Amino acid sequence: MKKRRVMIIVVSWLMAMFAVASDSSRYTTEYGDRSNHRLTSPVLDAKEAYAQGNTRFLAIKLTGGQLLLPGVEVQEVEGIRNQYGIREINAHPLSDPALEPEQKIKTDALRHFYKLKRYANRYNLVLLKLIKAEKLEQQRRYRY
Repeated sequence: MKKRRVMIIVVSWLMAMFAVASDSSRYTTEYGDRSNHRLTSPVLDAKEAYAQGNTRFLAIKLTGGQLLLPGVEVQEVEGIRNQYGIREINAHPLSDPALEPEQKIKTDALRHFYKLKRYANRYNLVLLKLIKAEKLEQQRRYRY
């Protein structure tokens, strides 16, 4: 009877440890980028950052010092940069295939670029939606 009780405790402890490990695996680094965790859930990451007060939008650093802000209109980039701030998602500049079509880019680099672009696009759109929703709520709250 005691052996069974000990086994149940050990198994439940192991299950709890694996659950914690699988949840925190989303934050393990990928490709050596400094702020780049596994790019699996931009919606959850944007909501979490917004709840913590981080309203910086994600940008992709390109070769030549340019920044790409996916999900943001070109005319809004300066306003967003000044009002909310921008955080670069990659540590090393990437080549934009649309800007340099004559150069052959490795398949892995191309895949990584589009993965970053999709992630930043979704993250920025969710963050923009949260900011607009809060502004609308504030307008409605203080209406007489």
